[in-house]
Amino acid sequence: MSTNPAILDGTPAITCDHDEVYRWPIIDARDEEAVLGILRDGNVSTHPVIRSLEADYANFTGRRHTLAHNNGTAALL
Repeated sequence: MSTNPAILDGTPAITCDHDEVYRWPIIDARDEEAVLGILRDGNVSTHPVIRSLEADYANFTGRRHTLAHNNGTAALL
């Protein structure tokens, strides 16, 4: 093992592809099917999965009520 960091010609600690390191989020077929199932249902805002998310988040934050939004701007409006 080199005593110098990789930036100073030492051995890199991470040797995988740069693009792979920064690929996030990692979405697989299960994630896609879960999202498509909710979208196909046609009732996104009140879908049981969304209600469950809201209830879980309310419990996590110690609040009685929460409301899921698609982004921060929508939450402010």
